[in-house]
Amino acid sequence: MRTRKGSPSMTVEDAEKIVQDYGAAWRSVARPGNVVRDIRNLPHPKEHIKQALILSLLLNTDPKGREILKVRTSCSLIGRKA
Repeated sequence: MRTRKGSPSMTVEDAEKIVQDYGAAWRSVARPGNVVRDIRNLPHPKEHIKQALILSLLLNTDPKGREILKVRTSCSLIGRKA
């Protein structure tokens, strides 16, 4: 991931990789009501996951894909700031 003036700049490729990795972590706890609760178990920093999900949501035109991203984005935004 590149940085510009101290803030992260994410490419589409970075976002795709992060979302894929987060999806794998999500599936590893894929029972109703389960989420990745320990931030240490996330595949990337929480802020990068949020940015990647939001970028992917903005770029995705597939309605089904957008719904999945909406759920994952809302779940990633809930909780205490780490």
